[in-house]
Amino acid sequence: MLISPKRGIAKPSSTTENIWRGDASQFLTEASRLLGRILQRVGIRPPPEFIDKSMEIQVGFRPYLRTDRATCLCLFDANCPEFFAPGERLDYASFLDASPAGYELCLVNDEVVGAFGLTVNDRLRRTLSWMLFNPSAQGLGFGSAVMARVMTLAISVGLEAVEIAASHKSAPFFTKFGAVINRFTPDGWGTGMHRVDMALPIQRRCS
Repeated sequence: MLISPKRGIAKPSSTTENIWRGDASQFLTEASRLLGRILQRVGIRPPPEFIDKSMEIQVGFRPYLRTDRATCLCLFDANCPEFFAPGERLDYASFLDASPAGYELCLVNDEVVGAFGLTVNDRLRRTLSWMLFNPSAQGLGFGSAVMARVMTLAISVGLEAVEIAASHKSAPFFTKFGAVINRFTPDGWGTGMHRVDMALPIQRRCS
């Protein structure tokens, strides 16, 4: 859509005119993308349905710092009680207070959208600990980026498997990457939140 320099009135571009000739759903889709581009360019994160996925997205990772505590607890609160039981918040806070080695933040265009970590069990196995995302960032492929990071780290230190203590809600996500269920515990994380213990075998690269 173009802006008339004389009156500041929105003039339909040829693309918009073509959309109007199509169905209403197509117009709404294009309008949402346009709004998403505008919001992102002025530094406002739009809802997922308004994000134009064709725009460049930079995904990065960095170690957790003590100053990230409040940010991580906000991520937890945003996922509670949908994916975490309320009683787990104190456990997570204690975990953060210990400055856990291997805990990382997932950043998209320098904005924290998630957190996860590989904590040491023994030489050949580690645990995927406290993986969580901002709900507004879910469904955009960042979970797959984190799992790729997890598997790369696991291979680099020669792990045979990564253990995952999931819930019945998150377990289907991990099965997509080859994780297998070892044990199912009803109400294992609290009433209505079942625990699913899983293991993700790590295939080592040939040297």
